[in-house]
Amino acid sequence: MAIESTQNDTLWYNFEKTQKKSTTDKKENKNKGVLGKDAFLRLLVTQMKNQDPLSPMDNKEVISQMAQFSTLEQLQNIDKNLQKSQEEIKNSIENLNNTYKENQQSIKELIENAYNSYTTNHDTLIKKQEEIINSLDTISDSLNSNSENGSQ
Repeated sequence: MAIESTQNDTLWYNFEKTQKKSTTDKKENKNKGVLGKDAFLRLLVTQMKNQDPLSPMDNKEVISQMAQFSTLEQLQNIDKNLQKSQEEIKNSIENLNNTYKENQQSIKELIENAYNSYTTNHDTLIKKQEEIINSLDTISDSLNSNSENGSQ
């Protein structure tokens, strides 16, 4: 399982490399002559069919082979369950990663909107203050000119 790092040190899992390797390993096992459940059972049945009736297989040997078959079957079931669990975990991690990315984007948009709103409100307040100051200056000038005209 390959792990890739992101800018904020969050780990993201890359299962594609892992899955490809597992598939390759399975193909290699088939080429090595590994017996599957069906092949093992056929071999056991063929061996029992072709045994010498005057010298049949020992009971312990038959029981041993049946135990091996049962073990093989259980191991294959465990393997299937593990593969299914791995796929479910992979899907869950991918869903979490997608949700995380979506949440990051939403948070980024919220911060940008809050900043833009703050900037807009701040600019509007400054303009209003300037308008009030200009109005007060005009009123002050008007009062000063009236008081100068009245004093003359």
